[in-house]
Order: sequence, then structure tokens, then C-alpha cells
Amino acid sequence: MNTELIVGEIKIICENTGKFIRSHFGQLNENQIITKSKNSLVSFVDQQAEKMIIESLVKILPEAAFMTEEAMIKNSENEYQWIVDPLDGTTNYMVGIPHFSISIALKKNDEVILGVVYDVMQQDLYHAVVGKGAFVNENKIHVADSKKLDECAIATGFPYDKGLIGEAHQNTLMYFVKNARILRRLGSAALDLCFVAKGTFDLYYEKHLNAWDIAAGSLIVQEAGGTIIDFSKGQNYLACGEIIAFAPGLEEEAEKIIGFFEN
Repeated sequence: MNTELIVGEIKIICENTGKFIRSHFGQLNENQIITKSKNSLVSFVDQQAEKMIIESLVKILPEAAFMTEEAMIKNSENEYQWIVDPLDGTTNYMVGIPHFSISIALKKNDEVILGVVYDVMQQDLYHAVVGKGAFVNENKIHVADSKKLDECAIATGFPYDKGLIGEAHQNTLMYFVKNARILRRLGSAALDLCFVAKGTFDLYYEKHLNAWDIAAGSLIVQEAGGTIIDFSKGQNYLACGEIIAFAPGLEEEAEKIIGFFEN
């Protein structure tokens, strides 16, 4: 399998799909938006973008199964599986905030071997192949150097279901508000991970995610020299939807996040 060739083909897929997504940005009306669950929105743009991506990926690796957010193809498993989020940051897209992405990962058995995240508005392509480093466009990237917490930029996110936001979320937020340089919630988990990979953020954490939100970005962080763990200090983040991504030197802060959610 020529993974570099596949990345090149996915780049074209992302550019074409991104052009379609941008063409409808700011053009949707309320009748074109569907509520999947409270505060979780979808539009024909998400669905059509996913169809475009699926049709192209099938040509690259016909035997591969799919796991996709909008389920425009039946989700299934095989030796190879594409994990696709056609529009990560849909709520941003709907309300006119120009920060959202396309996320495509390829998993072989239990290992993600390739990840691509496309910043639709900035038109930057983040990508990684296992064992070959991480890149934005053609430039190699690396996580931030070790810093003290008061020099760090921290990122997080919240679940759509506000009933899932409890005391642990609040305590963790206040800890970083008081002790870090900045705390941000930008609204695209895939891009949050890429921003850790290139050193913009030093640490990102979130619960209640799906595999398609983080599969590609997690590989990009790891190939950029960062660490990824779940809230049990393990590697089950794709299944459990809990993730902490961080640069070297922030192991104690990752432990503190886990501690807040254990109490």
C-alpha cells in the first residue's frame, strides 16, 4: 500500500469537498437544518459532503469498510476501515463561524495508520502516516516545547447534551482559567488536535466524543511528538470518546484532569 499516494488522493478529495462546503457557507436557512438531537445539527451540506467523500474513497480502497458520522453508507468493519467526519464543527458552520474541518482516517485492524484533517476555510491540510511524522501542507510539524502551565494555551470542548456537563467539567475549567495562559473552546475537535500537533495549543481535553471526531487528529498529534491518552490513562480513546492530547512536560496536568473527573 502506497500511503503517500493515498494521502495525495485524499488531498484532492478534501479540496473538492471543501470547495462545495465553502460554497454554501452563510447560505443556509432554517428549513435546511435538521436537529439530530438537542443542540446537534446537520444539513444537506454534511450529507452531500459525506457522499462525495465516500464515493471517492471507495475508488481508492474498494475493500475497506466505513464508519461515518452521517451514515450515508452502512457502517461496518473489515481489515481496513475509513473513519470519516465530513464536517467537524457543524454548529460553527451553521451560525457562520469560519472554523470547521473534514476528518478522514484509515484504520487497519485496531490501528489508525493514516490521518488527514482539512481546515476548510484556511485550506490547510494536516496529515500523518504512522511512523512518518506529521505535516501541515508540505511542512513538518511538532508539538510545543515543554513549558510551565502559566505559559500554556489549553483547549477543550463540551458535549451537546448540557445534562452531561457536571461539576468535574466546571472544576477543570476553573483550574485552567486560573492557572494557564489561556483556555479556548473553538468547536472542532479535529482541528483542536491539529493545533496541538503544530504547537498552537499545548494541551487539549474533552469527553463525549465519537471516533470520527478524533481518529485522524490523534494520529497527527502522536506523529508530531505528542501524547494521547483517555481518562483512564489508556489508549481506548476511539471507543470511549475521552481524550487528552498534550505536549511533553504536561503529564502532571493530564493527571490533574483525570483526577477532577474521578472525584
